[in-house]
Amino acid sequence: MRGIDLLGPRRRGVATTVAVRALGVIAAGIMGCQNPVEVDDSTTTPRPDFATTQAIGTTYYLNPTGNDNNPGTVSKPWKTLARASAKAFAAGDRLLLKGGAIFPGTLSFDAGDRGTATNPIVVASYATGRAVIQAGGGDAISIYNTAGLEIRNLVLQGAGRSVNAGSGLGAFMERPSNSLDYLVVDSVE
Repeated sequence: MRGIDLLGPRRRGVATTVAVRALGVIAAGIMGCQNPVEVDDSTTTPRPDFATTQAIGTTYYLNPTGNDNNPGTVSKPWKTLARASAKAFAAGDRLLLKGGAIFPGTLSFDAGDRGTATNPIVVASYATGRAVIQAGGGDAISIYNTAGLEIRNLVLQGAGRSVNAGSGLGAFMERPSNSLDYLVVDSVE
């Protein structure tokens, strides 16, 4: 993986404003990771800090033991990133991935998903450890023509620097009248 790619508009020839507040380790742990990341299960990973936001939405859960036909609750979680990507998330919604678990594929957000600075869509790990998104040769998280997101406490993993064509986290804004006005990335490797 190439790390966080916020320069997507250069590929499309569209100018845009990008404002990002990055609070954690972002690109260093993402690039070229060929071996599985070891998660220290001896400590409990803190839950996302929701106190900074006014959550008005719904919390959805992902767990490899879940089922994509489930409603996405803690007792009946979804299983795959594809199912989560198919959901249109609203302001204040939260998507929590089981800590210590591995989720293959890409988590995608588009114009149908829209949070705000005061009620962002939060994506984070829950329970012990950090959830791992194994993107293979693609993007781990793709954000396209939307904003109002907080990405927290995850591990984004690719196929390795020499073969990966994607980014750990790619954020692209193709609409000239809009900007990527709120994106927080915190404690992401």
